[in-house]
Amino acid sequence: MSFTDDLESIGFAFQSVGRGRVRHYALRGNTFLTYYCHVDDDETGAIFTWELALGEFARSVGMAIGTNEVLNLFMYDEQDVRVPPSVASVVAQIDAVETRLNSLRLADPGI
Repeated sequence: MSFTDDLESIGFAFQSVGRGRVRHYALRGNTFLTYYCHVDDDETGAIFTWELALGEFARSVGMAIGTNEVLNLFMYDEQDVRVPPSVASVVAQIDAVETRLNSLRLADPGI
């Protein structure tokens, strides 16, 4: 089984082919959270990243951010992560993102 087959087996869907024949895959974590895996043409590795549609999420819970421009407000890591061609590595990154997002306590007086 190839790396891309493994990605598809856990729910990633092929999106497109980009520059350098990099293949783009996406997985919806929830309504607002999307994970991306940009797989090298030779499947020797990939770039893992994610985005949270922060503006849309805020609107869904009756809040607004800034000028209430929901379509262009996303939260994501400052740096993408290079992963080896291993679905276990991708799952570990997903787990790390979920742990980090679940730890956010916006009303925490310590922040």
